[in-house]
Amino acid sequence: MDEKAALNMARRLCSRRECSASQIRDRLSTAGMDGRQTARILQTLKEEHFLDDARYLRSFIHDKWRFSHWGRMKIFHALSLQGFAAEDVQSAWSEVDDDAYAAMVQAELEKKYRTLKQTSSFEARQKLLRFGAGRGYDIALMSGMIDNMFR
Repeated sequence: MDEKAALNMARRLCSRRECSASQIRDRLSTAGMDGRQTARILQTLKEEHFLDDARYLRSFIHDKWRFSHWGRMKIFHALSLQGFAAEDVQSAWSEVDDDAYAAMVQAELEKKYRTLKQTSSFEARQKLLRFGAGRGYDIALMSGMIDNMFR
């Protein structure tokens, strides 16, 4: 594959959905592009505004917490695995409304509580904490909500 075809392939990918530079870099290396060609293609994509890591971070965070109901910790972990700096992720996370996030966590915990078989309150609390931890919710936020549910 020549460089022009690879650039067009990358443009198509970026026009379909938000992509990070590392995702495009991986696709280009799979297509057989070397490091210098990949760097030129990434630079072109950034100049043409096809590629913007800050925009990708905002989009990823918004979609994962709004639609997939992921918590802050799970989102941060997923983005760190993709190679994003913690400061960049924190900056993008600051756009999330804390009240809306807390309301989402509360709604998910209540929905899970309704599905639990009634055993003891201790077991139900533990199951809710494990559920929330798996979703990446903040333990301090969850424990206060769970305490209020059992009052």
